[in-house]
Amino acid sequence: MVIFCPPYFDYEFSGTMLHGTYTYSYDSLIAIVTVLRGFQIAKLYKHISLWMSYEAFKLGKKFNVKPDLLFSLKADLKYRPHLLLPTIIAATVLMFGFAVRNLERSFQSPTKCSLDFDYLTNGWWMTVVTMTTVGYGDGYPSTHLGRMMMIFVAVLSLVVVSLYVVALTMATVFSKEEIKAYYIIKKVKANIGVKEKAANVIKAAFRLKACKSNRRLTSKTAQLFIYASLLKREIHYFAKDSSIANTRYLPPPEMLVQLEQKVFTDLDEIRKEIIDIHYIGERLQELMTNQETISRTLDQILQAQNDLETALMKLHARDLAKKKAQDNEVDLTHQLS
Repeated sequence: MVIFCPPYFDYEFSGTMLHGTYTYSYDSLIAIVTVLRGFQIAKLYKHISLWMSYEAFKLGKKFNVKPDLLFSLKADLKYRPHLLLPTIIAATVLMFGFAVRNLERSFQSPTKCSLDFDYLTNGWWMTVVTMTTVGYGDGYPSTHLGRMMMIFVAVLSLVVVSLYVVALTMATVFSKEEIKAYYIIKKVKANIGVKEKAANVIKAAFRLKACKSNRRLTSKTAQLFIYASLLKREIHYFAKDSSIANTRYLPPPEMLVQLEQKVFTDLDEIRKEIIDIHYIGERLQELMTNQETISRTLDQILQAQNDLETALMKLHARDLAKKKAQDNEVDLTHQLS
């Protein structure tokens, strides 16, 4: 259990601060200290993290990187921020909400906020409002210890929100294939819209011409100015979509985005090659060792083949001698008969 209230420590003490009175008990203060131990769950995280496994240590040693807790957190922020950041936020809200509720519950003052801290949910609510920097004004700490807790929450929330912004930025970055699809879809959309824009230009031109030929208008100058402005606007829209639809090249901003993506991709490839250069000697040594092993194995195979050929030749010579002896014995038998 994270929250621990030791027995026989239910002694209370009171005092005054900030135009009010407080009453604290030793067991509640110890409970606040023990609930903050929940952040030690990071010790468990280091045993279940993929980035701190035996394989990670083995690969990290090759690239001169030690997979520690900081490396694991950074890796998970890139790999699965949607799991890590909500967990940190939930743990912060639960622990600091409990702590500030215990510190503010017994405080009595005419300037105290309107939240009833007999309910634990109000402590969580004030922590969430502080972390999001909303500041409704319905809840605020009135004691020194409560304010200190909210300072910790505010500083931690700055870090977490910044990490959220970085994670969302990484999640919304287009891949190479998505960039191509975006440009093609945008060009197709411009091709469809250019016909509509051309029709609008023609309509605006006919309105302007009809206004010029109409002699019954009393405020002809004002109407001419309005129709001329509309025609100019429609021509601008038509020229914009027409340039996107007909050009074979990308607009400068989009070209810069594509060039930036290509530069980052090339730098990553170069970085991988540079890292691999340091280990070419080790790989060559391994190849030479493997080559020596293969050479010894081939020599053994060739030696075994030579021994086998020698044994076969001896066996063949023995068979020839045996056959010759049999032939001589047969000839001798014929001569005697």
